[in-house]
Amino acid sequence: MLLLLGATRMGGVIKFIPAPLSSDLPPASGVIIFVGQCSYFLGLPKLEASIFTIASPLIAALPHVHATLALGTLSLVLVVATPRSSHFSRVAGPGSLP
Repeated sequence: MLLLLGATRMGGVIKFIPAPLSSDLPPASGVIIFVGQCSYFLGLPKLEASIFTIASPLIAALPHVHATLALGTLSLVLVVATPRSSHFSRVAGPGSLP
């Protein structure tokens, strides 16, 4: 589909979409994805609800969260902290392989 749109030069249609709409859509999508993944991060069952009704079940289930929250928090800290640590700069990653 994207190849077809590129081949027919349909990228110019973006000129007719208002700038606030095209600039606010990606952050809004990020918020929706973040809220949808909160139940997985907390180790709760999948919540089939809209973004507006998902907050109260998440808050109600917080007392039942234990090991999954600790593991998720540790993983998040490692992902954020290891690129900034000089100790891990010598570890080969996908971008540094010959």
